[in-house]
Amino acid sequence: MMEQILPPHQRHSDTSVEAAEQVSERFSGMMDTVFKKIGLQGSFGLTDEEGQISLRMEGNSYRPCRVTLVDRGMVHDSGKRRKTIRNRNAVVWELTEFGKEVFKKWVENEPAQ
Repeated sequence: MMEQILPPHQRHSDTSVEAAEQVSERFSGMMDTVFKKIGLQGSFGLTDEEGQISLRMEGNSYRPCRVTLVDRGMVHDSGKRRKTIRNRNAVVWELTEFGKEVFKKWVENEPAQ
């Protein structure tokens, strides 16, 4: 769905850039997965914790994907909060209008199962 991009990294560090380049293809796929999962929730949205649990993805993998989606204008803080497993408030993330347009195109182009 999205072009291959580098995950968040330290641009001043050659080793950080090299590591980001090595995982960029996998990161792009994980970012697509996070985007689709948030999109499938509609206006109910998804907390990071809910997304991590439902996708069986570690926070150190999930959060950089979600942060990148926010930075690209596809996901935003809905203003809603839900409790985490530890009874703390968590941001509920939803697709932006732009994200909804991209998601709609993905749904229209997804092969029937």
